[in-house]
Amino acid sequence: MKLNLVMPNSLKEQAYTILKNAIITGILKDNEMITEQYVQEKFNVSRTPFREAIQTLEAEGWVYSIPYKGKYVKTITHEDVKEIFELRLLIEPNLAKKIQSLPDCSDCIAKLKRNLSKMKADSDEQSDIDFMALDYDFHRTLYEHTNNSRIKDISDRLSDTMLRLGIKYGNTTRREEVMKEHGEIILALEEGDVNQVVKTHLEKALISFIEQDGI
Repeated sequence: MKLNLVMPNSLKEQAYTILKNAIITGILKDNEMITEQYVQEKFNVSRTPFREAIQTLEAEGWVYSIPYKGKYVKTITHEDVKEIFELRLLIEPNLAKKIQSLPDCSDCIAKLKRNLSKMKADSDEQSDIDFMALDYDFHRTLYEHTNNSRIKDISDRLSDTMLRLGIKYGNTTRREEVMKEHGEIILALEEGDVNQVVKTHLEKALISFIEQDGI
């Protein structure tokens, strides 16, 4: 699986994007050692950009070190999942309510509808990563319409982790439910209790994740 990412200009940023993409999509597995030789052979990343990228990934929590041994891919734990959804449950329902209270939220609703149309178009033929990416783009749209840079930063930090989590543990049998729930969020934004609708959607997603083996 491969994410469609625009590659940055600097070699360090390119290396960072390549390695994080590999972690998100599972090319680099949980607790797998990441060596310079492997990364150079697999991704054509040279030594200095590799070392700089690894430092950034470790600082962001994607990678961990074992002294005198090396760098390893950090696993997403059951506690990580609970903390992520606890944060989302605190933010997203209130975020949706705030958007609903705006004098004009038609632009946000239009973007959500376009996203849902993409999800529904040949959803059975979409790869897991394509569907998950659309799912998180739907939620990111809510964050982007807050005019709050700090909330947008939270969205950026959460989205890649959620995408990784969704690719690894997402319940693909929930596709129809997800699309139905997204439609209910749009309807509630137009007229309804959007706070509760978003909360219910996130609670169902959390249950789906924690029921998966391996978390």
